[in-house]
Amino acid sequence: MLKKLNILIFGGRTFPVTKRKAQKFLEKKLTRWIEEHGFNKEHLVFWSGDAIGADQFHYLSKNHNSDLKLYPANWTPNGKYKDPDFSAGYKRNKKMFADFIQCPYRLAVMCTTWNARENGTAHMRNLITNHSKKTPVLHIFTRSKSKDMITHSN
Repeated sequence: MLKKLNILIFGGRTFPVTKRKAQKFLEKKLTRWIEEHGFNKEHLVFWSGDAIGADQFHYLSKNHNSDLKLYPANWTPNGKYKDPDFSAGYKRNKKMFADFIQCPYRLAVMCTTWNARENGTAHMRNLITNHSKKTPVLHIFTRSKSKDMITHSN
């Protein structure tokens, strides 16, 4: 039976997505995790909130010829920029997570700058860690001064 791994990529808006070092590091860690857990790189589904920053790592779906599910936030539900919905990111996170958690094979990849305090990232992390269905998390983060890439997974 074909096991499709669903990969939810989320994280900080300040994460250096355009840095080649960050791209290579994430690709390497993700590939290692996929292989160690018996999944095939040909059968992946990437999930993203399509925000700036870490969410843009969804480009990996093109590298793997994989499916992509985008959940952009609707910041202007009435079409007027003067009346934005400041809870749109949270609503998007809840909807995306509710759909994602139904998948049998899951991995969450959280990309953050170690000293960043970003509410949307914390919200998604809390949704994942507090749910009764456990989802492994691969945490990729940078140190702000050294720009070293570090990883942690549970």
